[in-house]
Amino acid sequence: MNNKKIKKIKNVYDKNINLGNFDKERTSFFQTFGSKTLFAYNGNPANKISPMIKTGSVSLIKTMNMVFNTHDAYFYVNGSSKISEVKSFKTCFIDLDAGRDSSGKYLGAKQVATHKKKFLTAIQQFSLEPTWIVDTRNGYQCYWLLTPHPKVSLEVWNGLQKKLANYFSSDTLAIKANQLLRVPFTYWHKPWEGKVPYFVSLLGRPKTSGGRFRYSVQELQDALQGVSTTIKHIKNRNSTEWQNKVHKDPFSVKNETIDNYCSSYSTAMLAAINQRPSITHTPPNKGEDPDTTHNAKDKLLSETIDFLRHVSKTLYYSDNKYLSQAGYKLAESVAREFCIG
Repeated sequence: MNNKKIKKIKNVYDKNINLGNFDKERTSFFQTFGSKTLFAYNGNPANKISPMIKTGSVSLIKTMNMVFNTHDAYFYVNGSSKISEVKSFKTCFIDLDAGRDSSGKYLGAKQVATHKKKFLTAIQQFSLEPTWIVDTRNGYQCYWLLTPHPKVSLEVWNGLQKKLANYFSSDTLAIKANQLLRVPFTYWHKPWEGKVPYFVSLLGRPKTSGGRFRYSVQELQDALQGVSTTIKHIKNRNSTEWQNKVHKDPFSVKNETIDNYCSSYSTAMLAAINQRPSITHTPPNKGEDPDTTHNAKDKLLSETIDFLRHVSKTLYYSDNKYLSQAGYKLAESVAREFCIG
């Protein structure tokens, strides 16, 4: 990614939206989910296989998403990252995603808009209006908040999720009890795929009159009566499908994305190193270990390269070949740039 492109992406934040205006709306959204919210963020393009950093701080999430401009912001819809620790089901939900094309690239804005129009038609035709509809770059995330402390087993709740996914033809992998979904009023980031940020927002507000705000399990069961709980998989409709494909065969499936990301990462890293204060080489004193007088910059680079090569090998044997190749490419790029072994 060249500097001109990075500058263009950053301008989206400066000119279009005053982010401070949405703190109240974001807070109102999370208050409807009840207990304390668990957030998470990541900064890796292969976001399905990179670790999530969990936090209870919305301020940290905002900083990582809006200041660093690279990390996607998520929250655990049922309050926990582990299914076994979910104490109560707060909501049922779906992720309506336009998906990608056959080559794995995100659809263009016009194609996504066509999908969104169809999604909204399906939402309007469903007998129960969602409590919240979150507008994302690639579609909508809909929530039907449940009445407080519903008496429902994981098996019954999972059945409702599968039925909702089948009814709406939504992402069948984004239905888990410990599901992560996007934080409203933050940015969707995919700069490594050449996409400008998209501001995730809400469509309207929950109705307190003339419409329902929360639903009972029975109401959802009645609305979905006759819908199968056998998942119907739709090709290219979920992002995990594409990430799994990359994970299995990074060399033939997504070399272009790997090259672009490693190239931009290497450029940023080299720029940061070059901005370090120059260190003067001083000859060793008599009897002093010559290693202590090595140029600190060369030593740092050498240690960085060795570390990346070691991590790359470890990732490879852990069957994480995507990140393995990314680390190896970065190590070799730095080594070639500075002629370090």
